[in-house]
This record gives sequence, C-alpha cells and structure tokens, in this order.
Amino acid sequence: MSLESPPLHPDHVIVLFRMAEDGTVSLLNSYGGVRVFHKDNLDPRLTLGQTSPLPFFATLEECEAYLGSGGYGEFRPCLLSYPVARTAFSHLTFADYVTPEA
Repeated sequence: MSLESPPLHPDHVIVLFRMAEDGTVSLLNSYGGVRVFHKDNLDPRLTLGQTSPLPFFATLEECEAYLGSGGYGEFRPCLLSYPVARTAFSHLTFADYVTPEA
C-alpha cells in the first residue's frame, strides 16, 4: 500500500457502491484513502458472486445515474475511471491496493 496517490492509468478504477437521497455517493476506501484497483484485478468480494463484470463508467454523471436508478441506499457496486475520479474527488486521498498480476 502506498500513501501517495497512484499514477493516472486508463485501466485503474475506483468503486462506488451506494447513493444517498441527498446525492452523496459512497466510495470504497480504507485508512489509506479511496481504493484504486486495476480493472482486471478487483477484490473478488466486490462482485458478490456475480458472473458478469461490474458496470464501468467513464463519467461521474453516468455512474451517479446508475447508482440512483436502483433506489437510494441500495448496494450497487460499479466502477468509475480513476482519472475521472481524481478530478471529481480531488479533495480525497487515493491509495493503490490492487495491481495487475504479473
């Protein structure tokens, strides 16, 4: 785990999983910051046994629309492009937790 934000990479993503009625979104994080994953090496607990991949979004607006469409407070994990997330959530710290397997 690095305490510095991971470098921008098009294959890196963050996980958003819930939207509150006020529009606040929940991000998967830990003590080091918002978790950054390689899209091909997600923590298997995120998929909760799903056979299809988690939805990926290139914009925050699309991601928020998906989260809101399932009802407020529902657990609906989805992936957001890390470069977009760094801009949208520039006030947060990001932590590199999962890298692609060698």
